[in-house]
Amino acid sequence: TQSYSDDYQTSEVLSMAEQSIDSALAYIVGEDPVNVAMISGHEEIDLSSIQDVFEKSNYNFNSVSLLTGTIPDDTDMVLIACPSVDYTADEIAKLVSFLDNNGQLGKTVTYFGSASQGTLPNLEAFLSKWGIQVQDGAIHELDSNMIYQNSLTPFTTVNANDYTSNMPNTSTNILTPYLKPMQEGKADSGITVTTLATTSETCV
Repeated sequence: TQSYSDDYQTSEVLSMAEQSIDSALAYIVGEDPVNVAMISGHEEIDLSSIQDVFEKSNYNFNSVSLLTGTIPDDTDMVLIACPSVDYTADEIAKLVSFLDNNGQLGKTVTYFGSASQGTLPNLEAFLSKWGIQVQDGAIHELDSNMIYQNSLTPFTTVNANDYTSNMPNTSTNILTPYLKPMQEGKADSGITVTTLATTSETCV
């Protein structure tokens, strides 16, 4: 549970960030077990509430500190859940090595940002190389039909593409509270960027 302030009024939201991550992870699971390394050590949000659910749905979770350890070889996906403390250069190098996978690729890093985060220069530089441009502030939705409680709790629209084709209904909006603004940037050579979901045109 976390409290946030919007126009001097405080709204308490129960597990909303966890629910958003829950929705995103639901579209990744397949027939084979998915081994997920949850990165710790950066004051990330607590995901224990959804971990119990997904462990019953073919997900295997493992907490990993990149400061003191490495990502296990059998890891399919690294989950970075709204960190408040920046990564070191050594930690970034471990993420780069994981994604390269000895030239075989096929690995995934899933990053969730929050408006409550400060600037994380090292992590944001890493994301920038993959075409993810992290911006300051928070996203406000001005259309009352596209919010849950207030302007800081908007719904996002899923984009139809190859990556979302297995979703049961791509017209379903996803609740994404307290969003850290991100936009598609210029990725390194050889990297193609596909946007999976977007906020509405009435967001600022």
